[in-house]
Amino acid sequence: MADVELRGLTPEGWQRGAGFSHGMSSRGGRHLSIAGQTAHENGSGVVSDDLAAQWDQSLGNVVAVVEAAGGGAQHVAELTVFVTSMSEYHESGAALVEPWRRHFGKHFPAITLIGVTALIEERAKIEIKGTAFIPE
Repeated sequence: MADVELRGLTPEGWQRGAGFSHGMSSRGGRHLSIAGQTAHENGSGVVSDDLAAQWDQSLGNVVAVVEAAGGGAQHVAELTVFVTSMSEYHESGAALVEPWRRHFGKHFPAITLIGVTALIEERAKIEIKGTAFIPE
């Protein structure tokens, strides 16, 4: 089985991203689109009203989709994170680090953070979608 090579990109003269890559290039593998994952557990409702707990569950759900396709967190190239409160997201900063490390370690895909007024699930404060490249 050929592995996928993902490489973080930082344009010349730019500072390296803190906790994200400015871009990701890939070589090899199958493309996987990951639908927006909220903090549900096995399709049930949102697991908590705490943003950090929702972040943890949503990241875990993203990784579960990638694993179902035969890959792992290291194969995620890009994430788009939607949050209903930017201020709550920023205030939760330190509490977001440990779940990231548990699910993604030191792998930092290209990430976009977008503030929205609401998500499909009424209690959801966060939703994460992404792209991965899975080894053949």
